[in-house]
Amino acid sequence: MKTNFLFKSKCFLVIVCVSAFSVSCTNHFSGIEPDSNNDIRFVIKPQVYISDPWTVSTKAIGATDPIFMCYLFDSNGNAIYNRGNALGDNMTTTFEEADKTGNYSIYCVTGWFIDEYPQTTKDTELYQGPITLDTELYMCSVKDICLGKQDISVDASQMTYNVVVNVDHIMAKAAFLIENVPLDVTDITVTLPKQANKFKFDGTILGNTQSQTLALVKGSEQNENGTYNWSVEETIVYPYANETGTMPIHLTVANSTGEHTFKTETSACCSKGKRVAFKTGWNTIIYYQNAQVNINPWTDEVINAEFDLGGAETNNNQE
Repeated sequence: MKTNFLFKSKCFLVIVCVSAFSVSCTNHFSGIEPDSNNDIRFVIKPQVYISDPWTVSTKAIGATDPIFMCYLFDSNGNAIYNRGNALGDNMTTTFEEADKTGNYSIYCVTGWFIDEYPQTTKDTELYQGPITLDTELYMCSVKDICLGKQDISVDASQMTYNVVVNVDHIMAKAAFLIENVPLDVTDITVTLPKQANKFKFDGTILGNTQSQTLALVKGSEQNENGTYNWSVEETIVYPYANETGTMPIHLTVANSTGEHTFKTETSACCSKGKRVAFKTGWNTIIYYQNAQVNINPWTDEVINAEFDLGGAETNNNQE
């Protein structure tokens, strides 16, 4: 009887050990499959990179400090949650809102102020409704706004995901130079009258109603012919939505005869992420100025003249 009991005990221990080994192997290789009864949260840690920042990054979040914001999207194109942090050398944040296996996407926008980011949380004043891939995002002011995306495949074998999101510029940069401007010119401004001011998460640029005016600065050194060069250094500008069209430019000049506005257009558009250096000469501007047609008013001087009837002529034509 004792031998029988010992044999049964050993068998029981073997079965328990094998079962434990089987469970251990299952958890190690397959992970834990989340279901409705388990509060499983996958951890997604995006790290954001700007390859060539156009402005100096700030280190602290404040009323006037741009930040970065990441949006966690599900496979249906709906934003689950958004979270951000200060711009800097190590831009990271953490999401624990993914509770199912499947495909997710991280979209990141950098350069907005904290009160410019739309929110996914309904109890905040910045909530404007559900955020989807069709949500229109505003360029609220002129600064270095960048956008990027990274897809993630979440499965039960891994609980933590480190992803890298590279972002590219949404805005553009432009510089202007006008050479050989006469001495009597006192002011020059250039206006981009129909730039875009919205974009989508897929990078589509929208709008053509944003106007931006830049003031040119007179050069410190006079040219040999007595003229000056006027310019504005490279600066961030709103992008032009239609990259294949022509972009309008308005130039306003003040001189001794008054203020004159010249309207032209260029095929070198200020598209997103592009840097354009515009250059022209004053003679080109004069050409447009002389090409304008002005109708002068009638003179106030009236010339008095007399004429006589002369000789009579008979008309012999008969009807």
